[in-house]
Amino acid sequence: MEKGWIWLIGLVAIFFSCYDTELDATEIASDSDNEYLLGSSLDGLALDPYTIIGITPDSDGWNVIVDYSGGCEEHQFYAVWNEEWAESFPMQTTFELGHVGNNDPCDAVIRDTVRVEFDNLFNNSYPQEGAIVTLRQSVTRNTISVHPGLADIAQGNFCNINAKLVGTPCGTGLWGNKWLKVQDSVDFHNQVWLQPVTNTAAISLNVPEEGDYDVGITLLFGYQFQIENSICQALPEGTIIPIAINCLDKD
Repeated sequence: MEKGWIWLIGLVAIFFSCYDTELDATEIASDSDNEYLLGSSLDGLALDPYTIIGITPDSDGWNVIVDYSGGCEEHQFYAVWNEEWAESFPMQTTFELGHVGNNDPCDAVIRDTVRVEFDNLFNNSYPQEGAIVTLRQSVTRNTISVHPGLADIAQGNFCNINAKLVGTPCGTGLWGNKWLKVQDSVDFHNQVWLQPVTNTAAISLNVPEEGDYDVGITLLFGYQFQIENSICQALPEGTIIPIAINCLDKD
């Protein structure tokens, strides 16, 4: 097997207001340049833990929002791909993301955004029709997958998605069990639910009345909404995506 690419990713911070993982976090920005090294694994790197807050995809790649402990040293993230595509439709592949803290002695909770560019990571082999991409965390081995049909859902600050706010049998989120049922069609998915887990400053925390809305969102795949003693045994049928709610207009 040919060697894959290890990608040393510069840290590019972007701001999402009101994200809450029940941790105080310090936003940072780094001007580290991207570098590329030959290799097929993260072996030999002194890897440190990190937490994925959420993954926001776009047409060119992902913004991976992370938390980690530090504050006194520069940190790097490495992505490695083994150049393997699963022959399915859509095609599928997995890459691994590792974090090197350089023996940082400080313990502030740092929040940053790692930009993963698919052309660079997949060596210009990402299929035009899209693919199911899975990220594997290097230390925990946890995985988060994103389907290309879901990654294409419109995002932004404009209210351009038609959805119905309804009460689910049980569930957690910004407005408790009130989630948004997408009324528009999404490729390969019969029903898509948007789970509001955070908001921009323009959106009230007060629970809106149920009904039809036009909404603007930011996708946050992998986000874990933190609430004590919350176990849901009856999630609504369909695909559930955590989101930041940016715009909300009642029809």
